[in-house]
Amino acid sequence: MKRNLLFILSILLTQISFSQDLKYGKISEEILKQDQSLIDATADAEIIDFEKKIYFELTGNELMLVTEVHKRIKFYNTSDDALSHASHEVYLYKGETEKEKIHHLKGATYNLSGDKIVKDKLENSQVFETNHNEFNDVVKFTMPNVQDGSVVEYSYHIRSPFFFNIEELRYQDDIPIRDFYAEVKIPTYMQFNRLPKGFVFPNVKEEKDIFDNKANNKVNKYEYSISNVPAIKSEKWVDNIDNYIAGTLFEIVAVSYANGDVKVYSLNWNDVAKTLTEHEDYKNGLTKDASYRDELTTYLQGTTDPIEKMHKVLRFTKEHISWNNRYGKYFENGIRKAFKEKTGNVADVNLSLVSMLRHAGLEAVPIVLTTRDFMRPIIPTITHLNYVVAYVKIDDKDFLLDATDIYSEPNILPRRAYNYFGLVVDPYQNLWNQINLQSPRMAIGIKLVNLEFDFSDKSVFGSFKEMKKNHYAYYAKRQYYNSSEEEYISEKEKQWEDLVIEEYDMNDEESQRVQEDFNYKKSNAYSLIGDEILFNPLIFGRYKTTPFKADERNYPVDFFAPYQDKMVLNIKVPEGYKVKSLPESKHITFGSNIGDFKYLITESNGFIRVSLEETMKNNRVFKEDYKSLKEYFDKIVELQSKQIVLEKV
Repeated sequence: MKRNLLFILSILLTQISFSQDLKYGKISEEILKQDQSLIDATADAEIIDFEKKIYFELTGNELMLVTEVHKRIKFYNTSDDALSHASHEVYLYKGETEKEKIHHLKGATYNLSGDKIVKDKLENSQVFETNHNEFNDVVKFTMPNVQDGSVVEYSYHIRSPFFFNIEELRYQDDIPIRDFYAEVKIPTYMQFNRLPKGFVFPNVKEEKDIFDNKANNKVNKYEYSISNVPAIKSEKWVDNIDNYIAGTLFEIVAVSYANGDVKVYSLNWNDVAKTLTEHEDYKNGLTKDASYRDELTTYLQGTTDPIEKMHKVLRFTKEHISWNNRYGKYFENGIRKAFKEKTGNVADVNLSLVSMLRHAGLEAVPIVLTTRDFMRPIIPTITHLNYVVAYVKIDDKDFLLDATDIYSEPNILPRRAYNYFGLVVDPYQNLWNQINLQSPRMAIGIKLVNLEFDFSDKSVFGSFKEMKKNHYAYYAKRQYYNSSEEEYISEKEKQWEDLVIEEYDMNDEESQRVQEDFNYKKSNAYSLIGDEILFNPLIFGRYKTTPFKADERNYPVDFFAPYQDKMVLNIKVPEGYKVKSLPESKHITFGSNIGDFKYLITESNGFIRVSLEETMKNNRVFKEDYKSLKEYFDKIVELQSKQIVLEKV
């Protein structure tokens, strides 16, 4: 009881006093002997100290942004998840002529051998710096000799000529943080917005107009301090857990120079769009070096329908330029080189697609966006835009295209491209507007199933047909063509348990539809008790357990796409039997016309007909509605568990 009380107090009482400098190498025997976290006894590791200092340093006429990082991590159990924290990556931004650099990197692993503390240093040979992409280098290292009980410690400085690039402060991680402290000093002639995120909030202390020797100027000083931060726990159906990690973002607003000039950096989306339309890649890059012209003209010969042209240009781009898995809003190779070498980053692929669509006489412009695996586009900044797709308008219809994915179709984009909104940039007319990218079209699945009984081995058999549309079709094609047909069928048989599939056929001739047909046999499908047959008719598409088991939820539920699943099941009552009882038909709803589940079961002329229809009209459900959502699915699971009972005549 006493220990529980101390634990609760340690969570509730955040650190009010602000941290002093950590002394590198001062690791106590007490810390090394500790065998579990006081914040979370189940944690395999925790950050015991995390200190970050950010300041500006003026040397002569050169102003540098300096970030000092000092971190200590305690390992209780060396699970794979815990050991991921023994490795670290530092991303260094680079421009055309300048780049960020890492300095004073040092690290060590501490272990207890008897009563002696053993120290293993991080060697230079264990540190690797490589080119990550056009805009970043990355420094990687893994701490040596990490065991159960180890403490690792590392520190480094980053010196950056890009004064706008203040790192996000993150005071939460996927392991607990015992003590976090950050100090940020910003010259008074610079103005930054500070944008909090997440659900954990630190103590903040501010001091205004204090002189700082390194900046050789007055600064505003901000201190952030917090203790006993629980780990952020990933949950199923989350769009991007990074969106909910507690932290503070810094956005530069303006710089006031000594001569009275003010340079405004804080952007609205109009400013961002203007910057893009004036960039060489958008202003001239879409029209020059179009080495594809002759080949594309021949490919489109005789095609007059605009929709057909759009499909053919998309297919042509996919066939001639493959994506190298690199993001970017600007060219890496340019149209000519990408077409010649048949590869490029996302801008090479999809800006080429825009150029080709326009060559075909279609009204096409780029959409620039932030991918959902990066972050939510909460502030208008050009640096967070990292992806491009094509926008086409034909008559009064809008189409979004992405040639980086061979399975994508018009208005069926890869998952990564759906993230709240995108910026439609028209460099030809210097126009822009926002377009909703929060949700794809509704995914639709329709199953038609016939079922009969086989008393020789207590099995059922019949035919199965399913039509999938939109993202259901997209994922079916991805899974089918990324494996052999045998592997694909085997996965389906495992999914539905004790099922054998025969005469399988997939038809994907229509661009946004897939139809699957097969015959099946399922063993152990029912129970024979005396003169009665008991069985659950929902051998396909049934929730056996609720997808939402937790009583509470910290984040919105993200289904990615709204969906509608329908199934019609025709069951032939075996000769010599009649229906004794059927489950009750029911209609279950969630919210105000958001979730809808219909279950209708009838008997007629020796057949039982089961009709199911499940619809979720919103792709996202807020955490405030989680309890109602959980109750909705609990009711569905209970209803779908009901059995049909047949008895001998």
